[in-house]
Amino acid sequence: MPWGDEPLWLNGEIVGSASSVGYGHSVGAPVALGHVSHPDVAKKGFATQDGFKIQLGSRFIDVKGRVSAPFDPKMRRVHGDYTE
Repeated sequence: MPWGDEPLWLNGEIVGSASSVGYGHSVGAPVALGHVSHPDVAKKGFATQDGFKIQLGSRFIDVKGRVSAPFDPKMRRVHGDYTE
């Protein structure tokens, strides 16, 4: 589980860091907010492209980027598995 301030990588280059981390019970995984500095950050699709990783000690974990919270306005709740 990340604590915060872990490096964020893209294609072998540090592009930012996690600023805040918590466990997302509705998505069943840790959720991190982070800051990214990259020349292409304003291009459409940049945040959601494959290749982002977070460094936890000596391990590199694949992460999925998002621009907004995974909220479903029709259901009025955050996306997740609510069957349990």
